[in-house]
Amino acid sequence: MSSTYRGIYRLGPADNPSDIQVVDPGGNSISLPIDLYESRGLLPLWCVLPTKRQYTSLLAIQNAEQGSSPFINIGDAEECVDRGWLEPLATNVWRLTDQGKRLL
Repeated sequence: MSSTYRGIYRLGPADNPSDIQVVDPGGNSISLPIDLYESRGLLPLWCVLPTKRQYTSLLAIQNAEQGSSPFINIGDAEECVDRGWLEPLATNVWRLTDQGKRLL
């Protein structure tokens, strides 16, 4: 039986995460240890997921694209650019790439 949960971001240190935050289609969210996440065959692969801080930046950019004015941590946004999730448009202005949109 396949799970309806999908991974949304990594928890723990960026270089050594311990858990993955997952969410189901109804918006219910829990964290799972990485080994349990892998054994259940959840997607996307945990190693391609953003950290919680990066995920927050992606959400902030999505909100900005929809007309709100969120706080965006510049360092986190730059990390998202490095991962290919955001595209810089101008100084401190970004937009989600297709790859970034798939994470949300």
